Order: sequence, then structure tokens, then C-alpha cells
Amino acid sequence: MGGVIEFLRGDMEQMRADPERAHLILREVLDSGPGRGQALANQVFDGHFRQVVALVRAGQEAGVFARDIVPEAAAVALASAGVFVFQSRHVLRHLPGVEFADDIELYADQVGRVLLDGLRTRGPS
Repeated sequence: MGGVIEFLRGDMEQMRADPERAHLILREVLDSGPGRGQALANQVFDGHFRQVVALVRAGQEAGVFARDIVPEAAAVALASAGVFVFQSRHVLRHLPGVEFADDIELYADQVGRVLLDGLRTRGPS
């Protein structure tokens, strides 16, 4: 599980280090049509995407992650969680209890736990 959380943390650190690039990429994604979408997928996202998919598959093979989860869906969920918080942090930080909007390590840990472990308790509560 740690590898996936570390990946999310690193991804968010890259966005923080170059917010203009992150914003430009998001704008390209939002404004892209089918042809541009394919180019973005191939030229910008493919390498990272494959890395996360490989981490999830390795976790499945090790028995850490459920085998019935589609690794590609998990990769998209992780990437989406990071991008959304990074892009909306200026709004989120004003919501009660959202101190993690500016704390990448805390957010990566928390969202990683939610996405990888779920919200359900694991025994008697």
C-alpha cells in the first residue's frame, strides 16, 4: 500500500513544484476533443498511469489488494483524487476540517487509506 501512497504524494509534490504546468495540463484535458485526448494520453499520462497500474497489480499479486478490482480504475481514482485537491485547494482550505488541503503528506495518507482500505471498519466497532 505504501508504494501507491508514495506515488500519490510524489504526484502532488510535482504539481506543487510546478503549478502552472499542472494547471495547463488540466486545462488541456478539459478542453480536449477525441484527437487531442489521445495525444494527451500517449504523451503526458501514459508513463505515470502504467506505473500506478503496475503498483496496484503488484499489490494484488502480493495479496494486499483485492483481485477483483480493475487496476486501471484504481489508477484513475488515485490520480483524480490528487488532481482535484491540488486544483481546488484554495477553496477547500476554507471548509471546516479540511486542514489537509495544504498538507500533501496528510492528504496522500488519508486518501490512500480511503481508496485502498475503504471506509468500512475491519472488525467490531
